Amino acid sequence: MRWGATDAEVAMPLPGDDLASGKISTSTRALTIKASPSQTWPWIKQIGHGRGGFYSYTWLENLFGYRGKTINELIPDWDAIQEGDQVKFAANGIPVIRLSRMVEGRTFVLTHDSSATLKATGGRQPLMGLNDFIWQMHLEPVGDGGDQAEECRLIVRSMISLPQSWFMKILDYAFSEFGHFIMEQKMMRGIRDRAEKAIRN
Repeated sequence: MRWGATDAEVAMPLPGDDLASGKISTSTRALTIKASPSQTWPWIKQIGHGRGGFYSYTWLENLFGYRGKTINELIPDWDAIQEGDQVKFAANGIPVIRLSRMVEGRTFVLTHDSSATLKATGGRQPLMGLNDFIWQMHLEPVGDGGDQAEECRLIVRSMISLPQSWFMKILDYAFSEFGHFIMEQKMMRGIRDRAEKAIRN
């Protein structure tokens, strides 16, 4: 739940924290990238199905209906994304995920639009449920230099609404959160590897 994150990073307020309400499960994970925030940011900004992908295990993503591919290059056309735009997690666009907040060069905040998901499914609950969640990807410079610092920390925070029953909470931690961790840490390493490789070439 706090893979690679320091105590300070776990406690650090992020721009999307206030979007969460009710009882939530929060994870904060982090790693160091030997590239500046400005060099790393484009890889985060093009995340999504039909865009850059999720830099994770494609075979595992496909088990959840992703049916896409991860791109190993930056595509300038995908830089035009704005707050309110949909970021697809799967080929069918379900669940409906939106870019709710963006601090250019620093923070990318995705949230689940549950009402839009129900509308898209004709009122049927999707396989992965209708849990509200906030998924934040934040870049924090290391040392001096701001956006041009030689290194940065990628901090990823997930805030997911908890089921009501203890039985469902146990299942959520045992299966959903474990699978989430496997894919998320791979995504984070994928962003790091691409950003570092780009500046070496």
